[in-house]
Amino acid sequence: MMKGADGLGIQITGGRGSRRSPHAIIIARVEEGGSAYRDGRLKVGDELLMINGQSLVGLSHEEAVALLRSAEGLIYLVVASRVAALRSIVFDAKALRLDLW
Repeated sequence: MMKGADGLGIQITGGRGSRRSPHAIIIARVEEGGSAYRDGRLKVGDELLMINGQSLVGLSHEEAVALLRSAEGLIYLVVASRVAALRSIVFDAKALRLDLW
């Protein structure tokens, strides 16, 4: 994803020491019109695992923000999407239900 002059256009929550999500950096908001919004792949609730080869796992919120802010140009993110996993579970449950009838 290309980081624009206005940043990635995301807000994050969590990180080491956080009450909300102490073990993960989670996307809390995707700003309308920002780089992430225009790209369309990042969703609220996705977990950020890496940025440009650097792990975000175990970092404090402040450390993760600093890494995200320091990245420039083309950004490589590794993300775990909870929404996709949930959709997969729901789909599998429907398929199973259909097999039983």
